[in-house]
Amino acid sequence: MNEKKNSYLRMGIILFCAMLVGGVIGFGGRVMIDSIGEGIGICMQALIELIQKYMLPLLLIILILTVACGEVTLNKLRSIGKRMLQAGEEESDQLEYEEENAGGKGMAVNVLSQVLSVIILSAGYSVQYIENTEKPEGFLISCILFLICFAYDGMWQGRYIKTEQKIHPEKKGDPSSIKFQEQWLRSCDEAEKEIIYQSAYKVYASLGKCIPVLLLITMLGNLFPVLLVVTMLANLFFNTGMLAILVVAFLWLFVTLTYIRSCIKMQRSKIEK
Repeated sequence: MNEKKNSYLRMGIILFCAMLVGGVIGFGGRVMIDSIGEGIGICMQALIELIQKYMLPLLLIILILTVACGEVTLNKLRSIGKRMLQAGEEESDQLEYEEENAGGKGMAVNVLSQVLSVIILSAGYSVQYIENTEKPEGFLISCILFLICFAYDGMWQGRYIKTEQKIHPEKKGDPSSIKFQEQWLRSCDEAEKEIIYQSAYKVYASLGKCIPVLLLITMLGNLFPVLLVVTMLANLFFNTGMLAILVVAFLWLFVTLTYIRSCIKMQRSKIEK
């Protein structure tokens, strides 16, 4: 009984402290907005105009780096797969870690390129900008580069899965199927399933901390690829601004990187034991 009372007391103290901190942050934020809000707005507008000015070269650079990193990652995975055929048990654990690390970093770059492409394109993705720009053909080329980058990213993910299936023939699943994750999970052994489950829970726990913060940030303003499309369309027709796009893009990237980091960390722990 005393333990329950202490638990309720701790929870009450935590809630009270959270209210105090929230009040201080809210009041401080209001004071800051009143004092420097206009300056922040000017800086943000200048940043958006800078992105609009260099939208085409930025998207071209992202496309080139994405393709380069993607091909290097796939070549590295193929090399690891060949070494696995002749590796002993101890070396196999090290190679499995290298495989997870290389694949995870490749997937992180893949998602990062999509997020950056969306953010950069959304800076000029409005009817007002399209009508007022002096070079509408430049924006059209930017859109084409954006689509090429997304197409490559999607194809790369399919090639990555096929490469993994060549290294591990027991892995099943069609990347084009909506049931791919379910098919892949069924073909994993118990150790791999444990890594997936723990990493998924890590994402869930991290999101539980991340989303409330983002909710507070966006409360006065307006997961993942579908929502990005919705927010981009809203910005195009209703000029809702980039904040909603940035928040959703950040969530998508945050979830992906948290999951990848957890998988790599647990794979590394296997060879350190």
